[in-house]
Amino acid sequence: MLDSLSRRLFLTLVDSTAVRRFVSRYGMREGSLVRRFIAGEALEDAIRTARRLTGGGLHCTFNYLGEEATSSTAARAAAETYIGMMRSVRAAGLPCQDLGKAHAAGVGA
Repeated sequence: MLDSLSRRLFLTLVDSTAVRRFVSRYGMREGSLVRRFIAGEALEDAIRTARRLTGGGLHCTFNYLGEEATSSTAARAAAETYIGMMRSVRAAGLPCQDLGKAHAAGVGA
């Protein structure tokens, strides 16, 4: 029950425009805890950060946050987003991996 409640709370927060605006405004500042784990809001930000990290000998993983497919249409859209993301990463010449998630494919939704 607690797991289900936590999941619903988290999904409600993710869908909140106010929370999203707050995190975008304050959480993505340079030096913040969020910036330590999230390279940016746009793919271009993440690629720029990955270049800097891999240039310093570190490894990185790309992940698309905020999606949960609840229909086959949403699952296809998430798959297309992941494919486009990894094509961009490959075109940038980055040795990074993708962290695909089962929820993006509608599993467990």
